[in-house]
Amino acid sequence: MQEILFFDVDGTLLDSQFHMAESTKKALIKLKQNGHRLCIATGRSYDSLLRTHITEMIEWDGILCNNGQLVLDKDRKILFKALIPRESARAFLKIAAQKNYPVVVKCKERFISQAADENTILVHRHFNNPLPKVGTLDHQEVEAMNIYAPQSEDYHDFCQIEGIDIIPCALNYAEVSPKGVSKASSIEYLLQHYGHTSYIAFGDSPNDIKMLKNAKTAVVMGQSIEKVKRCATLVTHSIDQDGIMAACLQLHLLKEDV
Repeated sequence: MQEILFFDVDGTLLDSQFHMAESTKKALIKLKQNGHRLCIATGRSYDSLLRTHITEMIEWDGILCNNGQLVLDKDRKILFKALIPRESARAFLKIAAQKNYPVVVKCKERFISQAADENTILVHRHFNNPLPKVGTLDHQEVEAMNIYAPQSEDYHDFCQIEGIDIIPCALNYAEVSPKGVSKASSIEYLLQHYGHTSYIAFGDSPNDIKMLKNAKTAVVMGQSIEKVKRCATLVTHSIDQDGIMAACLQLHLLKEDV
């Protein structure tokens, strides 16, 4: 049976050094040869994803970026694109400035709202992303935002703003998306595009939870936090212990002689 599989990137396909295990490469190639459709579902923007070079490894059947804000088919044709209302972005930036939290605004000319603090620099290094220049929101279309705040921040004030959803992440930052848009909601565009009614998901982070809960089979990486593991059909080995290959074998997507 031909399946459609959705893979998170950081912590699922790529380790903390942005390296993909040979067993993972082998599994992806064999899955494609077996006729399955493979898609990326990431919180990264498209330009950030390209810098990982993961898009060059195989012919992906679909790509979801910014937690579903942008959906591309295998030919990189846009199937769906959402934007954060500009007034919502302005309100968000105002509160962030009052709290002295830097915000990266993902738009055509990406910018950061104020000088990066140590935490912001560390998160950018973690994802191997360059720090954008300090700028202001003029008339750009806002695709998504990242706010860099301590884990003690509950984002209560920000949640009063219409038109956005906020996903706190394991590191000291949160991802901000257009209201109602998530990996789970945007997967539906690719399911419809290819005629599937269900999917298999692989993930490791809080921004994968909705995607995992909606999946026919939810594979969670072994190094994930307990909150994410509770969504799993299968908790596989960690990313450093060939977790993707192990899961594919256990789910009989691949055979032992791979």
